[in-house]
Amino acid sequence: VTAAAGSSLLLAGWYPDNIRSQPALEPTGALGDLGWYCIRWILWATRWEVPKAVRCWRTDTGLEPTPVDVQGMVEVAGIVGSFETSFTQTKRQTAEVIGTNGTLRVDDFIIPNFGETQWSIRSLETGSSTFDTALAIQQGVVSGPPEVVALVQRMNQAAVGVLAPDRFWPRLGLVTAAVVEACAASIGQDGARVPVWDP
Repeated sequence: VTAAAGSSLLLAGWYPDNIRSQPALEPTGALGDLGWYCIRWILWATRWEVPKAVRCWRTDTGLEPTPVDVQGMVEVAGIVGSFETSFTQTKRQTAEVIGTNGTLRVDDFIIPNFGETQWSIRSLETGSSTFDTALAIQQGVVSGPPEVVALVQRMNQAAVGVLAPDRFWPRLGLVTAAVVEACAASIGQDGARVPVWDP
């Protein structure tokens, strides 16, 4: 399971005045912003299981007040998920689940371009076993509002009584926050393995 997210906040000159550059407001920088989505992807791919531990590194120069480039590994359910987040790279929002029979790839999984998220599944065709393998490729597009918009819509519907409150999402928010906090602790310990608290 892999996820990568990039945004050129630093290169575009937006970073110095942005909330993400201010340790008092967002001490985890790219980890707390783009990393949240990458970690959520890993949780989704592992059926929302609470990870056992993480390792995380700040890969930038360290001159900025908050992390602008971060790489991490999340141990969950016998799987190691990896992620990379950056405020110094071009826009990138790519996630994959790689299995023994195929690979699911999703582009623009955070905030889709033009309201569409593209996905593809690549798998070996039956009977292919050589280096000249034949691939079966399925592709599709998911349309609709970005995750953050859908979240606000659902919260509004719950607030006015159209939807019953769902206990799943608050717990998932706590789990995601626990993983982000463990990653931040790992960065502070030069990438040491840090257990994840199970809320």
